[in-house]
Amino acid sequence: MATEHILTRGSDTIRIVHDGCDLVTGEGEHSVTQTFDDDAEARSHLDYVLGRLRRNGYGVTSRRLVQEQAQRDVHDGLFEWDGEHHRLRCVFTDDAGVRTRCEVLPDVAAARAAVGLHVVCDPASPGNALAVALAERPLAKVRRFVFDAPFQTVTRQRDNSPGRLDLLLQGLPALESAYVTGAVELRGCRHPRLKHLHLLGDPLPAGALAGLGDSDLPALERLVLCLSRDDEPASTSDVVRALRRLRAPALRQVYLSGSDDLVALLDELCAAPLHPWTVLSVEGVLRDEDDLLDVLQARADVLGRLGRLALPLVDDLSDDAAERVVELLPRVIDRDELPDQLLPSVYEEW
Repeated sequence: MATEHILTRGSDTIRIVHDGCDLVTGEGEHSVTQTFDDDAEARSHLDYVLGRLRRNGYGVTSRRLVQEQAQRDVHDGLFEWDGEHHRLRCVFTDDAGVRTRCEVLPDVAAARAAVGLHVVCDPASPGNALAVALAERPLAKVRRFVFDAPFQTVTRQRDNSPGRLDLLLQGLPALESAYVTGAVELRGCRHPRLKHLHLLGDPLPAGALAGLGDSDLPALERLVLCLSRDDEPASTSDVVRALRRLRAPALRQVYLSGSDDLVALLDELCAAPLHPWTVLSVEGVLRDEDDLLDVLQARADVLGRLGRLALPLVDDLSDDAAERVVELLPRVIDRDELPDQLLPSVYEEW
């Protein structure tokens, strides 16, 4: 059980909390944590500090803190709590605060019984410190994870990183929905519960696509990939290889955005029969609508088995070409008829 010590001398106040191997001095974002080898060493150092401060005229008041109260009090100001959605929000504002936030996040989330985590880079990024912290202290109740700054574009977030996504998934065994923007790093992994996966990059690295292809996600229902915004995306072959190798028997909805060659992507993706997806939405650079019509006609047998094919009909095609697409594939729709899976509104109600 943690112990809080309040030291006062006139208007000067110092707060020290002893919690196991840790001594935390100060409050909120400006607190400093000292970690010792064991509880006895931490207590010995605390006694020395208290004795020195008493000799300097400080009065000391002490009280016991139950675990949840200690975690809420000590880390007040580091996190924001959304009680309606049981969501913990962590904002990384400076590099100096990254280590402290990553170290205490699992404890605070567990104390709050959080089912959602939202990590925001403004502007600091936690990197692998976050993934390692969660892998070392798994959170069994978290079902929703967001790594995104909704006030920034994907391009502005291109270097932000939560660390290795496979480690992060390991630390969130009950996770059902994940939305990650930035420099995605993913190695092949297995996660039995993940249903919705949104990965946004500028670009989405080829290594992350390879890791996705090496993964086993038996519960995955919706996959959303933003391949690029302004930068050059990974090759079409990397994208298609990932989609074909990914073990996701429950997958029904696939959204692909940011291809640098829409025609080539459709052509290569449909060179062999697809899984029984109910939705395939594709967006990218279209250089020649006649080339698109040729590919749609050549791949009509494969594309016609999809529940819905969503293409940028209104924005990128002439009226005549759009009519011809509908003739070839009666179940095709304009991609704007579907909810935009890249917007923060996707996760706001998670």
